[in-house]
Amino acid sequence: GMTEQPVEIGAIVALLREEGIVDDEKIRFAQRIRAKLTEPKPLLRILQELEHVSPEQVQQALRKRRLDVRLGDLLVELGYLDPHDLRMALDLQNEDPSRKAKLGEVLVQHRFVDERALTEILASQLGFEIAEPRLSAVDPKLLARVNRNWMVQNEFVPVREDERSVVVAFADPTNRAHVDAAESAFGKAIVPAICPRSVILTALNKLPATAPRKGVRNSDQHA
Repeated sequence: GMTEQPVEIGAIVALLREEGIVDDEKIRFAQRIRAKLTEPKPLLRILQELEHVSPEQVQQALRKRRLDVRLGDLLVELGYLDPHDLRMALDLQNEDPSRKAKLGEVLVQHRFVDERALTEILASQLGFEIAEPRLSAVDPKLLARVNRNWMVQNEFVPVREDERSVVVAFADPTNRAHVDAAESAFGKAIVPAICPRSVILTALNKLPATAPRKGVRNSDQHA
């Protein structure tokens, strides 16, 4: 089974350890340094300053395992977001469970992170293509296969399709549930791309509402 992870090493460092890029000795050394700092710093940053890990190695590990790190952890550990701000954002997210607000949405709405910057961070660190779906350019047959509400709920828009897969633009391509939702809708492999949430929702707002009574695929309507 999994060994107990000390909570404070962080998700990315845990990933680097699993990938054999840093060992426990280097991690413990970095933890001792961190314990002496007056201004706390992500452990990943310390490991990078000690030159135990290069930005390229971080990027490689993240791209290989990109659905294994949650958005909040990613932003904090890469130094784009203060841990205190993440806690505030998570509290705001939990304040109104009925809204089911996504973390990315809360971070942008409350100005913790700029929306464009968020898109660019995820694209560069995780290797997602940045897609700006213009619905006029999307094959109508592809759009017709999915209920609009399902796309709004899971914040995605299909971009293009080939024999084996569908390229789908997500507001948060690290959200495994959203990727699974797209997969179940299109019934084939998904290549996740990223697009600012506002762009996705603006595009979806222009679609006529479809309301299948059950299931996610529009083809189920006639079942």
